[in-house]
Amino acid sequence: MTGAARAVAVLLILAAPLGEGGRLPGAIALLHTAALALILVAGIEVFSRSGAGRPRGRGIGLLLLPAAALVLACLSATGAAYPYVAWLGMMDRVAVVGAFLAAALVLRAPADLALLRTVTVAATALQALYAFHGWWGAGPAGAAAVFLNRNHLAAYLNLGLLLCAAAAAGSFARGGRRAAALWSSVSGAHLVALLLLQSRGGLAGLSVGGGLLLVLMWRPLSARARAACALALLVIVAAGGGLVYMRFARSADPDRYARLRIWEAGLAMVRESPVLGLGPGGFPHEAPRHNFPRPADPVRFGRSFKGAHSALLTHAAEDGVPAALLLLFGTLGSIALLWRRPGEGRAADAAQGTALAIIALLSQSLVEDLQQRPALMLTAALLLGSALASSRGWRPVTRPAGRRPLISAALLLAGIYVAVAGIARPFLGWRSAQAARAAGREGLSAMRRAAALDPWNAEYHHDLAMAALNSAPPGPEPYAEAAEQLEQARLLKPRDPRFPLLLARLESRAGRLIFDDPTRDAAAAALYAEATRLAPTDPRPHLERAGHLTGLGRVEEAVEVMRGALTIEPHYRRARIMKTTLLLRLGRDGEADASYAALLATDRDLLGYEPDSGYASEIASDVPGERAALEAARGGAPVPSARATTR
Repeated sequence: MTGAARAVAVLLILAAPLGEGGRLPGAIALLHTAALALILVAGIEVFSRSGAGRPRGRGIGLLLLPAAALVLACLSATGAAYPYVAWLGMMDRVAVVGAFLAAALVLRAPADLALLRTVTVAATALQALYAFHGWWGAGPAGAAAVFLNRNHLAAYLNLGLLLCAAAAAGSFARGGRRAAALWSSVSGAHLVALLLLQSRGGLAGLSVGGGLLLVLMWRPLSARARAACALALLVIVAAGGGLVYMRFARSADPDRYARLRIWEAGLAMVRESPVLGLGPGGFPHEAPRHNFPRPADPVRFGRSFKGAHSALLTHAAEDGVPAALLLLFGTLGSIALLWRRPGEGRAADAAQGTALAIIALLSQSLVEDLQQRPALMLTAALLLGSALASSRGWRPVTRPAGRRPLISAALLLAGIYVAVAGIARPFLGWRSAQAARAAGREGLSAMRRAAALDPWNAEYHHDLAMAALNSAPPGPEPYAEAAEQLEQARLLKPRDPRFPLLLARLESRAGRLIFDDPTRDAAAAALYAEATRLAPTDPRPHLERAGHLTGLGRVEEAVEVMRGALTIEPHYRRARIMKTTLLLRLGRDGEADASYAALLATDRDLLGYEPDSGYASEIASDVPGERAALEAARGGAPVPSARATTR
């Protein structure tokens, strides 16, 4: 079974960088399948044969910490607002924690660790070559094209760089000049590729890992060699800092220093549920409620965030503070054991390199959401688990082994269930949904198949509702099908403002006309109110709600709703126009004049503004027809608006 575990681990490490570092659905399915296979191999080896595989040795208790964190994540998932997202998030956690435990249980020989190190360096070296090729054609952005994020690719290159550097240092100390030269040349290639990325986080991880490597090398080196190594590290860090400075000096990004505000928002999310969190994978879905304004931007909420720019903070928000601390303490404890007694010979080089690589990864993860890249997490988990077991000399029990076929069968059945429910069905549903969206109106059957394969995904029900409304004339049947699908989506994602908003539109525009039922107006008003409550940083549902209230003759209420929209986005042009029109309709000419003056001020402030998101385009865009109607109501000559340019 150990041979099978080695083969699966090698496949996992080599496949991990594929698909943007393992983020694309196909890559995630492949990596999760490989991780699950490795977990099953380890489980059968350890639990289905009495006395054959269960290791013994100092430090074995560290395995309980990530296992306990996984249990807490399961508890968090049971109370998550989005169960489907929590299920997918649990699959990510099972893959990483399971890979770590499996490596510690069945890949515990020094030869296993050496193999994992070699394969990891081969994988990172290939990404370094891709980075060189991309940089030659398109500069730093082209160099990062493999992972689509320069910071994440830099973290991945740091893994290979520090593994190579530790191997070079160990070979040099043992007198192996050729091996030291080879490892040094490979680490140099990694270093150049990393510096070309101009990544702040990557440079920080390299500085920490390189500094600790210097500490490890310090005692056996001569005074001259110490000075040379320290100077080399300073030159590397200074060169990297200079490249990072050049990057930001040439950048016009107004939000380059927004991480403090993102961290504040992340802490607010942690305070909502500090013990069990919001649910695995839930951060991107809860973040819109905690978005913060950018005062320098005319559109205050034109930019959003999907992570806390800190893996530890994101994990604390999703799984709770106890789970995040358990993982942190487990990682730090493993690093401490590797630092104190890494082993002997080449195995010690691999263990020390792993410790340095994990420290660099952990340092960068404090300011980056590195957990978003399965390539980083799975590779690091395999290395750390194998290094921990190898350095501590864990050994199997020597009693005669006996077969336990029932346990093997139970493990296989559990693995098949998880593979089908957590890997195959979501992936096949995604493929069907992609085909349906590409086919347009002819893709309805494919979308139905996607919803049948993955019925817990609210997006598929949303798409089916839109298809029902667009594929047939308005009538009872399309209305009923759309309403049913939207209600199902709303049940699956109760905090998503889109679904009550779409239901409100359905009730206000179709429900009353089809059924001639005045109570539909009250239902629509309640749904609009729910949508605005669920979108505290988005004024667009407020605008629709105000329009619905105006149609019901409740103009005073509509004006108050528009005040709320303009509190969120003072430069929401359409809201300014609508509010001014409503005030004129109520005969409040003084307030209407002040509102019109604010509209003209908005026109001036948006002059030359270039929206960089669909949301910003909607907020800044003009509505010529409604503006002309407003000018006619005021009885004045039309004033041309200063339109914002769009990309």
